[in-house]
Amino acid sequence: SLRAPFAGEAGTPRGPLQRNPLKKSGNPVRFDRLPKKSVVASLGGGPGFEGYVWKCFFERYFPENKFIFYVLDLETNWGEYVELWGPEIKFCQWDLTKWRSANIYKTIQQPKIDFVIISNVLVMYMSNRSSYDFMAQLLENKTQAILINSRSKSIEARQHMRERNVKTTSLLD
Repeated sequence: SLRAPFAGEAGTPRGPLQRNPLKKSGNPVRFDRLPKKSVVASLGGGPGFEGYVWKCFFERYFPENKFIFYVLDLETNWGEYVELWGPEIKFCQWDLTKWRSANIYKTIQQPKIDFVIISNVLVMYMSNRSSYDFMAQLLENKTQAILINSRSKSIEARQHMRERNVKTTSLLD
């Protein structure tokens, strides 16, 4: 599990922006090797704050790269707010507890997802074997990284992902 490297960009109290924190991690995923158009999904993304922060980060550091950001949440009322962040940020209703039957790729109508962001739902709804399997499956299906936005020093999912041969790195100290 990874902590979001750019959470401080939009003025949130989550920590400082680091230009390329993945370089410090030694992981092969680096922001300087991004596809020219990335597909990003925020699971349980609510009102889309992560999408807005991603947008600010890319406009500032990678203006030549394009992205489409999907906020996937069970609560449909978030949709009207998500759309206010800009045309590259989309809302899709999706129940992460039913990921086996509710195909994420069909939901967003994309063949792959380059990056996944998970925040509070990790602790609240995804601390279980099924969710760990789902995250591992995303990585097997060519997702480059799953960024965990958490204020916790200890994330239970970290050990469970290591048991699935997934490398984990903290991006913020």
